[in-house]
Amino acid sequence: ALEALDGVAVAATRHWDGRGAITLAGYVVLEPGVAGTETFLDNARTALPEEFAGAVLTVVDGIEPATLTRPRVTASAPSEPPATPTEHTMAAMLVDLLGATEVGRYDDFFTLGGDSILAVQLAARARDAGMAMTARMVFEHPALADLAAAIDAAGDGAAAADVRHEPMSASGLSPDELAALTAGWG
Repeated sequence: ALEALDGVAVAATRHWDGRGAITLAGYVVLEPGVAGTETFLDNARTALPEEFAGAVLTVVDGIEPATLTRPRVTASAPSEPPATPTEHTMAAMLVDLLGATEVGRYDDFFTLGGDSILAVQLAARARDAGMAMTARMVFEHPALADLAAAIDAAGDGAAAADVRHEPMSASGLSPDELAALTAGWG
């Protein structure tokens, strides 16, 4: 997908393990005459398929092992510290999960290196902390302040349905329907 972007001469991807999560990183060498690294990166993030939304993109001079270094995760917007209790809690979770040095109110989950798998992990951590949160909320509200507001609007986490321990709850089958289905497998 990176090589198909306008202005890319060569591209490579790799994943980085760390902090209990895997981060996807993309590296590109631009064609001669392509100006504006930041403009290219902004256009690339828009043009890439949604599943690459969280990829960290880096422009390098060449594709050799020495140039494919671990990307440094930094804040994506002017930093304004978290303001509400939910923002503080979520910021701490994001720092831990994404390995960022700090997360401000207007920082974007995906720009900081988040992806769909990390969104699921973040939602699980939030639910464990008693918040009513789903992974979909991260996609709908990627900025910390917006996500925290959506969590607060969703209400008390204790009131949210917790189906993590029901067998095959992701299938949409009730426990009785699942039992009836599996009874015939014997």
